[in-house]
Amino acid sequence: QELDELGVANGDSEGGPTMIDGKVTSRDKLQGVRVGSAGGFQLEIYPGDFVVHRKYGIGRFEKSVLQSKKKLTKAEKEAQRIRREELLREKIAATGKKSLPAEEIQKIIKSFGTTKDDDPISNPQATLLEITYSDALVHVPVDRAYRLSRYRAGDSVVKPKLSRVKGGAWEKAKDKVVENTIAMAQDVLALYATRESLSRPPCNP
Repeated sequence: QELDELGVANGDSEGGPTMIDGKVTSRDKLQGVRVGSAGGFQLEIYPGDFVVHRKYGIGRFEKSVLQSKKKLTKAEKEAQRIRREELLREKIAATGKKSLPAEEIQKIIKSFGTTKDDDPISNPQATLLEITYSDALVHVPVDRAYRLSRYRAGDSVVKPKLSRVKGGAWEKAKDKVVENTIAMAQDVLALYATRESLSRPPCNP
């Protein structure tokens, strides 16, 4: 499912150059990604684009990376167990011996799930979006891309300030906006209520 949601996006979809590491680079030379986002919409982003995460706030997309999946389904775990047993038997058979010393077998077993393990069943991979914040580097799984949206002014001359992940700064900022919005709405309602209560004598024609 994750691989189905990930699409490699090449081309100048939004036009114009972008700034990467202090250098002007044409977007058609970059490799972006297209993933499913909130509301069934497609989110297309390139390295250097600013995005907004629901929980962490404003960050800068760097690249997509592959990492070993940390959470497997019951079926995936069973398939992984069977496949690793097969791989172990294959590695032993490749030596031309019926068996190997215990330490050699343990060495093979320890290699499963590492960078040396390139079998997709034994070591299934997950595609993650790497996003930089002012105090942290966050990896967002593709299947959680619905939590991301493009920063609307991401291509403006003045770049946004990256949010802090630690301390819940983004949540506090959102709460403040809600408080200010409620206060403004109450002021408007009070103004209209005052206007309704005012009366003046009719004007003579």
